[in-house]
Order: sequence, then C-alpha cells, then structure tokens
Amino acid sequence: MELFRKEAVENFSSSSGMKSAVRAVSVKTAVFTALLALCAAAFAFWLFLGTIYETVTVSGAIWPAQNNGDVYTVYGGTLSKAVVSEGDTVKAGDILAVIPQEDILAAIETGRQNGISDTELQSLYDEYDRRSMIRSAVDGAVTYIADENSFMAEGARVASVVPYDESGNNRMLTAFIPSDSSGFVTLGMDVQVMPDFAPRDEYGYIRAYISEIAPYPVTGQSVRETSGELLAGPLDDTRSYVRIEITLIPDMTAQSGLKWSNPSSGSIDVAMGTVCTADIVVEECRPYEWLF
Repeated sequence: MELFRKEAVENFSSSSGMKSAVRAVSVKTAVFTALLALCAAAFAFWLFLGTIYETVTVSGAIWPAQNNGDVYTVYGGTLSKAVVSEGDTVKAGDILAVIPQEDILAAIETGRQNGISDTELQSLYDEYDRRSMIRSAVDGAVTYIADENSFMAEGARVASVVPYDESGNNRMLTAFIPSDSSGFVTLGMDVQVMPDFAPRDEYGYIRAYISEIAPYPVTGQSVRETSGELLAGPLDDTRSYVRIEITLIPDMTAQSGLKWSNPSSGSIDVAMGTVCTADIVVEECRPYEWLF
C-alpha cells in the first residue's frame, strides 16, 4: 500500500509541475500576444487616422501686415551718416540719415561773417535741418538704409521703414520661395512657422496660412538691394524667387496673441524682425494613402 501511495504522490507532483510549466508558458504567450495586438491596433490607428505632411520649407522675417514706407531724398548729396541700422525700430520724426546740404552750410557761414540777425541765422539752421536730416514719417522697423558716403541723387531711396504696430496686430511672415517651387503653393495653404530661437521639438510651431503670392519673380540680388539683409540673407543673388506673405493666426487667449500648436508655448512672443523657418503644407494624406 505504501508503495502505491508513494507512486501516486510522485505522479501528482509531476502532473502539478507540468501544469505549472504549461501555465507559465501560457502567461508569457498571452502577454506577448496582447503586446502584438496593441502594436497592431496602434499601427492601424496611425495608418488610417494619422497624417503625413508634404512640405516646402522657406525662411523669412516677421513684419506687420503693411507695406514698406520707403523714404526718398528731395535734395541730392553725399550721405555723411546713417543714424540707424537695419532692424532698428524708430518713431515718426526720428532721424534716419544725414545728407548735408553744402549750399546752406555756406550760407550759414557767410551770414555769421556778415553779422546777420539771430532770427535770420535760426531760419537758415531750420532750413538746413529740414533739407539735410532724413526722417521717418512713421513708427516702424528699418528694413533698409543706404550706405554711408554714398552719393544720393535727387529722388533716390535712402531708407525703408515698415510701419510698426506695437500691439503686434496682423503679423506677417515675409518670405521668398524659389520660382521652381512656387507652383506648388496656393493661397490659403496651411503653414507651420518656427522662430529660429524656439526649436520645434520643444515648442511646436505657430499656425499660419499663405495670404499673398507676388505675381512676378525677383532675383535674390534685387531682394537684397530693395529689402535688405534681414529678408535676403539666405537667398542666392543669381536665383529667381517669388515673394509670399504668410499671416500668423491670432489667439486672443494666449499671452503672445499667437496660435501655437503647443498651448504651453502660448506665452512665447515673436518680435518684429524675428527670422523664422516656415513649412508650407502642400499636401497632407493618410499614411495608408501614402503607402499604397
């Protein structure tokens, strides 16, 4: 009897061990299967509901949504001093450059020698200031200033000032796209704008759209001559480009007033003249459409 009992116990132990082993293998298999199913579900979700963007990348600078305020000479002469630099902000009436009018300086010197009255002398000083000091007509940001010691003919452009709204209303990104890529873009296309100081991976992007496309191409050199280095910096002088205006979408609930893809970046403001990279979304599709 004892012999049979011992054998039965051994058989029971062996059977329990097998069941334990089988049970262990089954748990691993179940976990592995569940993970595979989860991955498959996630892939299927991305495949049919995800989005792939095809973009064209451009670089530009932030400006108010207004045209440049070009400043021209009325009287010719040599530009002796450029008081401002590109990117500076100025107020209406601020001096941008000085083009001395030698004839008035000569009249002032002659008047001193001849002892003219203080009233007459002050009148000459006022005339010199009016004709020699090149002033801004608006509050704004300087986008171009002529070189010092260059001769300016009558009617020559001395400076360009973009009217500046300190509240930042209707901010635009002015950019230039290569002519051979301009056929891919149309008005209203979504744009993702990334200020150079805010990495996309960390801060996301500002939502925007194309609001204007220039009808004629220009060379990089002409952009450099008319708009200055802030806009022409990355352009090839010999290549053809098309100017585009990109409107930044406002968000009055955000501290910056701009609609960021990452809401936590809403406090990050973008000053006028900030250089940005912009991805123009020329096509978006579901991953399965792209794969098949």
